Amino acid sequence: EQGDQGDFDSEAKNFNIALDGVSVTSLNFGKEFTHAIEAEQVAAHQAEHAKFIVEKAEQDKKSAIVLYALLTVSVIVTTTERNTACIPA
Repeated sequence: EQGDQGDFDSEAKNFNIALDGVSVTSLNFGKEFTHAIEAEQVAAHQAEHAKFIVEKAEQDKKSAIVLYALLTVSVIVTTTERNTACIPA
């Protein structure tokens, strides 16, 4: 970033070095930092999986409600048809 470049320039000037550009070619992180990043990624994955499970449960609930409603209507229609068939005209 531009701010980082300015920091490097001013620090280098303290040693009478003029920088024209700075490129970071190798960057290593400590074990603790790497472990923290990996743990964060695992936690994010687990949260997404939990969200998926909740959404699936909600869809399963909606499906069960629709199925129950259809079965209830079917029972009512079947019962009505049986009762109507027994009534003499």
